[in-house]
Amino acid sequence: MIIIGHRGAKGLAPENTRASLQKGLEAGADQVEFDVRVTKDGRPILNHDPFILGKDSHPYLITHHTYAELRKQKPDLTTLDEALDTVNKKVPIIIEVKPHVPTGPVIEIIKDRIRRGWPPTDIYISSFSQPIL
Repeated sequence: MIIIGHRGAKGLAPENTRASLQKGLEAGADQVEFDVRVTKDGRPILNHDPFILGKDSHPYLITHHTYAELRKQKPDLTTLDEALDTVNKKVPIIIEVKPHVPTGPVIEIIKDRIRRGWPPTDIYISSFSQPIL
């Protein structure tokens, strides 16, 4: 049996955050999964929905806002780089690329991590979108 921390460990910390990934590792997950979207300025971030619910309860579409703008609304907003730093090759990862997300920025980060020693066999890409795959 393989235990996969869904969105990190969403029952123990806010989903798709560094805290959630850390909790998944601490709980003994064999792998961690998280969702990726890309901001207006091309930064891959962890988020399930196509928007971030701001401090003012207003939905901010990720594709219409920069990372800095979104981070003001959600201070624990996690980038793909931060997620990979948190997991740090401890367990394999499953990156779910959400539909209609440009894959270029995501792939560039993955290629960089593989060049820096992350085992390619420990990085899984998933999506419900065939064009993305």
